[in-house]
Amino acid sequence: MSKSLKNFITIKELLKLVPARIIKLYFLIHRYDVILNYDPENSLKESEKKDKRYRNFFGTLKASIR
Repeated sequence: MSKSLKNFITIKELLKLVPARIIKLYFLIHRYDVILNYDPENSLKESEKKDKRYRNFFGTLKASIR
């Protein structure tokens, strides 16, 4: 993505599409020393799957503690 090519997205625009929790997880999954290429169709899918798995785990844990 490049600003000069006009094919970039701002954080504010991305927040309109997905929750902040997914974006945070997306950044946490990737290594800091590797170039992060954002693809609007596929990039956040892995983060959404992990978020769903985490919510399911903690929901089950909370239910079993009760």
